Amino acid sequence: MIPEARQVFDLFNNYSPPSKLTEYQPQYLLLRIEGGLGDSIQATPAPIMQTWPADLPSLATLAKENVETAASAFGQIPQVLVKMELVKPIFEAFGNRLAYHLFQSEDRVYHVVARPFLPHETLNDFSGFPKEKQYTLPFSCSN
Repeated sequence: MIPEARQVFDLFNNYSPPSKLTEYQPQYLLLRIEGGLGDSIQATPAPIMQTWPADLPSLATLAKENVETAASAFGQIPQVLVKMELVKPIFEAFGNRLAYHLFQSEDRVYHVVARPFLPHETLNDFSGFPKEKQYTLPFSCSN
């Protein structure tokens, strides 16, 4: 990546606003759990292997809870809907952001993507990547 593009990437990836904001805590989280290195083999720099937290269900156990979503276009990769008390600790393992990581869980390596649900999203109204919700406004902004 050219230095200018890297600077922009680093700015967006590490930016923290100067004011005290409350971190968004989603009610639901979708995990995409793929055995092996997944797409990370093409990442530059290569992601660092992390250990899956021992106080959470194993990734092999979570992967068995596959759900169908509007984002099932990812193919046969298990997607897991995380809810209730597991959302916060799992989201924290990803730095409280939409992210992917390589995890060692038991004796296997997994490429895992964590995607928080935005407040307006459901399993039936969901995209693979967050997008703006379109609202009908009582006025027009056109000239």
